[in-house]
Amino acid sequence: MHLLISSLASFLPQPWRRAISISELASAISGAAELVFCLGALIYRYFIFTHLRMLADVNVMVKAAERGGETAVMGSGLFLLMEYLIQPLTIVLCYFALEGVVRLVAATITEEVVPTLPLYLLLLLHQKLHRAGQERALGESIIDEVCFV
Repeated sequence: MHLLISSLASFLPQPWRRAISISELASAISGAAELVFCLGALIYRYFIFTHLRMLADVNVMVKAAERGGETAVMGSGLFLLMEYLIQPLTIVLCYFALEGVVRLVAATITEEVVPTLPLYLLLLLHQKLHRAGQERALGESIIDEVCFV
């Protein structure tokens, strides 16, 4: 149970996980799980995407086969792949798969716990807003005057 909790906590930036000790094994497990889940989702979505596109565009495929033969039908697969790769969810899944690789490699090679980037950016935003609030609480800033004698 501790391994599961520390694996999930390894996604958090350091200031948010002070109370939980995280081993490199837990970080490696979370990185590998992120990688496997995102790659599986990418592959599964691609099969569904191509199946739906092929069935929806049957008339287009038949006309392409009539005009260009087998080469035109096979060439349409490249355009189908490009259409799949520029979809926003595909880009997000590719990013998180690459992040999983980085987190897994960092945990196994350098024994470092790397948090996920969206939560790290949220931490930076929180810290910036906190500093701005503290600055406002101090009141108006006073300009220094320097006199040369």
